[in-house]
Amino acid sequence: MDVIELKKAKVAVKYCGGCNPTFDRKKIVSQIEKKFEIKTELYNENGIPDILLIVNGCKSECIDISQYKSKKITILINDNSQIRDVITAMKMIVDNLVYKKI
Repeated sequence: MDVIELKKAKVAVKYCGGCNPTFDRKKIVSQIEKKFEIKTELYNENGIPDILLIVNGCKSECIDISQYKSKKITILINDNSQIRDVITAMKMIVDNLVYKKI
């Protein structure tokens, strides 16, 4: 895969509590950081990010996503197999094609 330059977007991550993860949550975020040559930061409600990655470690989806805001897109990750979909969604942001929550 080619490296995609992500515009100067603020990308934040909200992790679930990690009580029963079925995949390495930090690894998937690391893959995204590497692909886009970015550094993410932990979600902070005082600074709304352009892109928010909500990472649930299992399918129970214990995070109430309605509490978390982003300016352009919020991406929910429940499984390691979603990495390609996440990269596609983020690439659409880079290409200025998506300006709504998915």
